[in-house]
Amino acid sequence: MKFENYSNRQRQTKALELFCNNFNMTFTENSDFAPVDAFLRLNTKLVGLAEVKGVHSNYDDKEYVVVSMRKLVDCQAEQIKNKKPVAIIWAFDDCIAYQRIEKLSGEFYFGGRKKRKGSTHDIELMVKIDKRNLIKIEDNI
Repeated sequence: MKFENYSNRQRQTKALELFCNNFNMTFTENSDFAPVDAFLRLNTKLVGLAEVKGVHSNYDDKEYVVVSMRKLVDCQAEQIKNKKPVAIIWAFDDCIAYQRIEKLSGEFYFGGRKKRKGSTHDIELMVKIDKRNLIKIEDNI
């Protein structure tokens, strides 16, 4: 079941635009159920992949960000398959922050979000990552 709505997709696109503009890259967004959200290109050459996670608060309001272990495994599989680095981008209300998956570290725990009807992965293994380990790019999302 798909829970991502139009405004979530707009937020994702804006985060990818900000990220790519910072590095003079372009991106191609993938379909809704792809393992990662986008392919990143410099000129026309594939240079990486990206996954965007929405954080519906300002950067200064959070001490850490979260991502599911399942998503990290998917990202690692795509990194191996494509032989290109994968970055996870957290889209805050006032900026984005990112890091390549091989540079992430954190604490894992069992949790997630309130269970939704039709969802398989609302409660799962999660990783809590100190946001000081991320690289911040300023802008309003």
